[in-house]
Amino acid sequence: MKVPKKLVLFTSVLVVTTMAACSVSMSQSQSPNQNQAASTHPNPAESRLSANGTKHAPAIAYLSVYRTGSKKPQPELFLVHSDERILKHVNDWKESSIPAVLPSAGTIDRIYVFQYAYEMNGTSTAEYYMYIIDSEGNDYIKEFKYSEAFQNTTDKERIVEEIGSDNWFKVAERSKLLEP
Repeated sequence: MKVPKKLVLFTSVLVVTTMAACSVSMSQSQSPNQNQAASTHPNPAESRLSANGTKHAPAIAYLSVYRTGSKKPQPELFLVHSDERILKHVNDWKESSIPAVLPSAGTIDRIYVFQYAYEMNGTSTAEYYMYIIDSEGNDYIKEFKYSEAFQNTTDKERIVEEIGSDNWFKVAERSKLLEP
C-alpha cells in the first residue's frame, strides 16, 4: 500500500510541532505569576544572531490559528513556511514594531501562534510569538513561552489573560507570513 506524500508530510509536521510544544512545556519552570511566565523578551526586535553577530532568518516557520468552532486541537496548524525569500523578512517586520497596549479581548478578530525554528551548528531552537489582529485591522505581536495553557481553547479572554497584557508591540506592516 502506497502512502500519499502529502499525508506523510502533514503527519511529520504535526509530530514535530507537538514534540516541540511538549519539549518547551516540560522545560519551563513553575512560576507563581503565569503572566510573567508567558513573557520572555521585552522587545521582539531582539532577533537571533549568528555566531558572527549577524541576524539570520528561521529555517522554518509554523503558523497556527485559534479557530472557534473547530473540532481540531487548538491552535490549529494551517501553514508551514520554508521558502527562504519569505523567511528572510521575518526579522524585518519584527524590527518595525513599536510598544503598544493590546486591545480588549472583545475587539480581537484573530489570534495566531508563530513558531520559528532556528538551526545553528547542529542545534535546533524555537521562538514562539502570539500574533493578534484586531477588528480595526491592527496587528500586535508578543514573544512568549509556549505551554499547555495555550492549547485546546479558543476563549480569547482566557488566552489574553494567560499571555498577559505587558510587552506587546504593534506591527507596522502585516507579516509576509500571512500573505497568500
